[in-house]
Amino acid sequence: MNDEKSTELLAGIAARRSCRAFENTPPGPELLASVLKYATFSPSAKNAQPWEAYVVAGERLDALRAKMDEAFRQGRGVPMHAGREMPAWQARARELSGALAPVLERQGWEPKSFIGRCLRFFDAPAAAIVCMDGEPSPLHLLDIGMFTQTLCLSAAGHGLASCIIAYTLIVEPAIREFLRLPAEIAPLMRTYLKIVFAGLAAIFLYNYFASLLRALGNSMVPLLFLALSAGLNIALDLWFVCRLGRGVGGAAEATVIAQYVSGVGISVYTWVRFPLVRQAAHSKFKANRMKEIAGFSALTCIQQSIMNLGILAVQGLVNSFGTVVMAAFAAAVKIDAFAYLPVQDFGNAFSIFIAQNYGAQKTDRIHKGIRGAFAAAIGFSIAVSALVFVFAALLMRIFIAGSETAVITEGVRYLRIEGAFYAGIGCLFLFYGLYRAVGRPGMSVVLTVVSLGTRVVLAYALSAIPAIGVTGIWWSVPIGWFLADAVGGVYYWMKKKALFEMK
Repeated sequence: MNDEKSTELLAGIAARRSCRAFENTPPGPELLASVLKYATFSPSAKNAQPWEAYVVAGERLDALRAKMDEAFRQGRGVPMHAGREMPAWQARARELSGALAPVLERQGWEPKSFIGRCLRFFDAPAAAIVCMDGEPSPLHLLDIGMFTQTLCLSAAGHGLASCIIAYTLIVEPAIREFLRLPAEIAPLMRTYLKIVFAGLAAIFLYNYFASLLRALGNSMVPLLFLALSAGLNIALDLWFVCRLGRGVGGAAEATVIAQYVSGVGISVYTWVRFPLVRQAAHSKFKANRMKEIAGFSALTCIQQSIMNLGILAVQGLVNSFGTVVMAAFAAAVKIDAFAYLPVQDFGNAFSIFIAQNYGAQKTDRIHKGIRGAFAAAIGFSIAVSALVFVFAALLMRIFIAGSETAVITEGVRYLRIEGAFYAGIGCLFLFYGLYRAVGRPGMSVVLTVVSLGTRVVLAYALSAIPAIGVTGIWWSVPIGWFLADAVGGVYYWMKKKALFEMK
């Protein structure tokens, strides 16, 4: 770092002050997101980054102030240093409090009233609640302190005043209740996962025999067993959790039981109704067939891994823009899942259709099916895009309270950019299904790399431009889809004749 930058940095640190009187001018969501983004550059022991920051403003902040005031007046707080004695700094704190008391009195403030004013965040237009999940270790407490300091410096760098208010710990239960912060989510998560993992064998059974039946042209039975599993899961959830009081463990048990009912059920059905399966059980093991299946499955695993890694990379970038963007993205993604789920399943059915006709060498049916499938997928996707574009705000309010206007606004912006181009993902699902069906799973991997790779690169590149910001992340999604579609289309026209020839 050169001398000029060092001087600027030191000047910025020296200029920071703890402000106790704020203008009633709320900072915009983009400004707050930028403050949080730069705060995430805070150092962290072992890069654990255990912090969480909940930003509250507007009517929500007023309601939080009222909740904290009530808790403080009723004496429902807790001692700040319960069970801990630190005489060295406590003596210094008491000395400072004694020196400050006359100043407060001249301003008309009793010490207790001043604490109450602290709990009102000195009437600041926005507040950031910095916390972490679970029991803090000394290293994590150090991380929280460093993050809070960096957050204050980031605010100063953005022209915002700040003040660290530790007195909020007195009414921590009220804050936790208001923000609905989970007290102990990690143990519950471990309990749930330990039980749910026991259902992996059942998931394998269901997927194996469901794929077998679909390949034989029977798609109804897998659907029925899936519906049975979903219905049973809901019924057992209500029974185990509500009637028996088994909590999160009961919910996990309900899921596993439902999975085994569907998995074992479809296995028995297929074994009884399809003699071909029983005959196959007595057939000789063929290493070349297992090698072929292993090759296909390995490429599919690679494809899924790339997709999940790409999604995680984008999610990490989204998180850097703060809680408003995170909440908007989380809700909008749920809407996405419902919006293009039909076309995703259409792509799976399309893959079965192509595979059956590929095995029968009915090339004419394949070509007609491709034309019809792409026309249907594009038409459906355009219709869904239009609905999402028009009703974006209404759809966001399904998951987000109407008072969270900043979150809804950002979610609407996401849906009207990304959701306007569902035709791109619709065609991509068809290309995935096509190339898997004709024994070219490697091409599906290539398309995934193009789609997700482009999305990640563009998201990071565009969002780094101040004039674009988080909007660049939203635009990177459809751009990635259409680039992958272009690659898939070009490959299809180049290999059209050889593509459907049996190997």
